[in-house]
Amino acid sequence: MLAIALSATLFANVFINGVAFLIPTLHADFGLDLAHAALISAMPKFGMVPTLIAWGYLADRAGERFVLWVGSALTAAAALPDLSHACGLGTGGLFLEDVVACTPPVDGYLAVGPVTPDPARMRALAVAPDRRQWWIDRVRDCHPLLVASTG
Repeated sequence: MLAIALSATLFANVFINGVAFLIPTLHADFGLDLAHAALISAMPKFGMVPTLIAWGYLADRAGERFVLWVGSALTAAAALPDLSHACGLGTGGLFLEDVVACTPPVDGYLAVGPVTPDPARMRALAVAPDRRQWWIDRVRDCHPLLVASTG
């Protein structure tokens, strides 16, 4: 466990602090001015701060072992190149509400199968019409960018 933790710390530090060494390349090869190159190198830190706040909150509420397990499981799932099967991590119980009944893991396994949303929960959790339209517009705006970046 110590080796895993040390490896994770090493890779996190390389990711967070190593990007600064790319500033000359971003400046020379990609034509970015130093301010923009520095901003790009600082982005991992901008993501780290809110994550640490959430990590601390969850560790206080659910326990550090649980948070370490969820973090490791999410990291492992994100590292998989292709998911041809369901990959439930049991994180559905972290939500306050859901449109389906929560199915807890049994002996480390989640039941995989069709899920039917409860119409009453759908109505109770529906967002305001203007917020719904905002999300539809955002997906419509982002879709061409995502399709172009995948291939």
